[in-house]
Amino acid sequence: MKLTQGQVAQAAGVNPTVLSRFERGRVSEYGARKLLQVLLVLGLEVAFRERGHAGSLEELKREREQRRP
Repeated sequence: MKLTQGQVAQAAGVNPTVLSRFERGRVSEYGARKLLQVLLVLGLEVAFRERGHAGSLEELKREREQRRP
């Protein structure tokens, strides 16, 4: 998926300037609804885990493979 930041912002219904600042860590708050809309456009989701749970070796290997370009 080759979307520009502006295209993602438009599709998610968020301000492109604020999205840019969020991506660079320059915004102190970014609402859950906005974040979920951006993730939806990108085909991503948020997963929560119990603190300290590192996962199995297979899960870690799978995550590492998914991060590779």
